[in-house]
Amino acid sequence: MIASPAFQDKRYAVLGLARSGLAAVETLLASGAHVMAWDNREEPRQALEGRVELADPVSADLSGYEGIVVSPGVPLNRHPIAQAAAKAGIPVIGDIELFARARDSLPAHRVVGITGTNGKSTTTSLVQHLLKSAAMPVRIGGNIGIPILSQDALAPGGVYVLELSSYQIDLTQSLDCDVAALLNITPDHLDRYDGFSGYIASKSRLFKIQGAGHVAVFGTGDDETSNIAGRQAARLGREKVLQVDGADIAEMQKDWPSLQGPHNLQNAAVAIAIVEALGIKKAQ
Repeated sequence: MIASPAFQDKRYAVLGLARSGLAAVETLLASGAHVMAWDNREEPRQALEGRVELADPVSADLSGYEGIVVSPGVPLNRHPIAQAAAKAGIPVIGDIELFARARDSLPAHRVVGITGTNGKSTTTSLVQHLLKSAAMPVRIGGNIGIPILSQDALAPGGVYVLELSSYQIDLTQSLDCDVAALLNITPDHLDRYDGFSGYIASKSRLFKIQGAGHVAVFGTGDDETSNIAGRQAARLGREKVLQVDGADIAEMQKDWPSLQGPHNLQNAAVAIAIVEALGIKKAQ
C-alpha cells in the first residue's frame, strides 16, 4: 500500500467504499489521517466500524477537512455531494489525486497517464509489457487492475502507468504526468457532461495540468484529439508533442497474432511513442 506523510493529521471524507474508495481509506489511515467514510451499503460500513468516523459527508460538518474523496462512479453533475463540498469550500477529489499528492514522498519515479474513449486498457497493458520487457520496474492502475493506492511503492526508477477515465480526470487536480497520452475522442458518457464539448473538456484537463518539459502523445484519428494536440504544442513546444498513426509499423502488423485493425495499430504506435519518451530504445 502507498502511504505518505502528506496526509498525516489531516482530515478527509471518503464517499463510496468500493475498491478505490476502500484503497483511499486504507492509505489515509496508514498515513495518520482522520477519515470520515460513508457508503449507502451497510456491509462496507460495518467493515470499517471503529476505524473511521462513519457519517455521510453530504450532511456532516466538513469544517477543517482537506477534501472529499469520491468514487469515479458518483455523478457529480447530479449528486448532492458537489453542492455540499462547494458550501464547505473544499475540493472533491479521487484516489488518483491522493496518489498525486503522495508522489513527493515516493522513491524517484515517473508517471504515464493514458486516456481516450477507446483503447485505454489495451495501450496501458502494452506499455506495461514493453517496460517489463526492458527490465524497468512498472505498476499499472487507475481504471485497470488493482487501485494504485493498494499497491506497494516502486523502487527508485520505476514507472506508474495509469489508465484514466474522464471521471477520474474530473477528480484529479495535480497529476503532472511525465508522459500523457490521448488516443481518441468520440461521444461517450454524455449523461455526465454538458454535451460533447463538456466531455472533450474533461479529457483535455489531463494536459492542462501537465508541466513544462514533459511529453504528450496523441492519436490522429479525429479532429477533437488533433485540436487538443495543437493547443498542447503551443503550450509545451512542438518538440514535446508527438502525433502518431502507426504508419511506420504498419508493415509489421500483418505478422502479429493479435492487435489487428487500424485502431490497434494506433494503440501500438502510441505505446511505442510513450516508452521511447521514457528513454527505451528501439533495440530494447
